[in-house]
Amino acid sequence: MEGFLPKISEQLESLSTVASLVGELRSPGKERAEKLILWAQLKNQAFIKAVVSIYSITFQILIVRLFVNILGKYTFQELSCEHKEHIASVNSFIQKEFLLVSRHLYTQGMKQLFETVNISIKRVVEGLSFDKNITMEELKAIFLKIDAEATPLILSNFANFIFPSAEEIERKLAQISGREPLRPDNEGISELDIEHFLQQFNYTSEPCVIKDDLKLKLLLNEALNDIESEEFCTLAQQMFKKSFDILLSNLGEFMSQYSKKSLENLPSGQVIPLVKLIPQISNQALLENLRKFSKQLTLTPEILQFSEEVFQL
Repeated sequence: MEGFLPKISEQLESLSTVASLVGELRSPGKERAEKLILWAQLKNQAFIKAVVSIYSITFQILIVRLFVNILGKYTFQELSCEHKEHIASVNSFIQKEFLLVSRHLYTQGMKQLFETVNISIKRVVEGLSFDKNITMEELKAIFLKIDAEATPLILSNFANFIFPSAEEIERKLAQISGREPLRPDNEGISELDIEHFLQQFNYTSEPCVIKDDLKLKLLLNEALNDIESEEFCTLAQQMFKKSFDILLSNLGEFMSQYSKKSLENLPSGQVIPLVKLIPQISNQALLENLRKFSKQLTLTPEILQFSEEVFQL
């Protein structure tokens, strides 16, 4: 998972306009009316960036865990089967190509996530003034509304965010059938990244008994069936809620430090200006914070149980 985080971070920076808006706000000669417009845009972009970051990390953890456990299942079947000729052997070439499919999230899926989340964010935070003082309870209410608005939109067609289209899959299979290794483009991860990733799991396999493109199709069909299952959708919904909880907890730490009091003892009248909070919301998408968030989410019981269920034979 660690190898994917820099790519997600880079894509967040590429898709977001936070940096350019901050630059415009700092440039001299801006009228107050212009600054208010820029502030409204910055506020929206900060929330979008943070929310897309947690959706992206959640999706990436789920998809990588799913793919790794599918590969693990086939490897276990092969190693434990007396008649290996009846097992679809999955060699290192197919392992790499299968895992490379997971880059769809941060090459294409995140662009769609930005567009989808943007719609929900505007509805929820449009009326928030930059000089508004906000409590932790009010911040929770804002993110709960965003969750309620955005998550149903994402879950209604979430396979598109994390899995290539049928046309893309067919093009990939056509290339595989010619034994031409697919080289990732500049947006994707390198084969060295994948090699390092695979080494962590010690995968081995016997020589192929069927064509590589057919083996890859078998793996992709199984992955897509799992992704489109009701169980996976339910798990994704649960993990999104966990993700919002973690985001709020991390922001709560900042608010606690800002107020110099614990969240439990924060008086209802204790507030923080939204203008002070916006940079922290945006900074949740920084690579160091993505790493922290990823570790927190990976250790949740739901994710660990999901691994066990996928690996069942």
